[in-house]
Amino acid sequence: MFQGVNPSASMAEYIYHGDVDYGVFCSRNQFRRHIDRKNWDYMQTCVHVGPFVIRPHARYVNKEIRNEESRNTVEVNYPRLVQDIAYIARNYMYVFEPNNELKK
Repeated sequence: MFQGVNPSASMAEYIYHGDVDYGVFCSRNQFRRHIDRKNWDYMQTCVHVGPFVIRPHARYVNKEIRNEESRNTVEVNYPRLVQDIAYIARNYMYVFEPNNELKK
């Protein structure tokens, strides 16, 4: 999420959601801490890794396959990203060590 699709690009330090007038943001370290601390067991109805849901791009259940590439592609999505960014911004303090790692 913070790296993007280009491995040679610099990693983002923060995620911001909002517009010019109002928004919320959280750091990579705050986000990592949130994912490590939260229990994701409530997401039992779908395949997931932490908050990230893995799903098919196109299922074509009981339908003619229109695009083989879409049928063979999976997507990873974060359904509650906006709510989690707001939660993290409210509940996790910025406590950085000299090596730029979040103190636990």
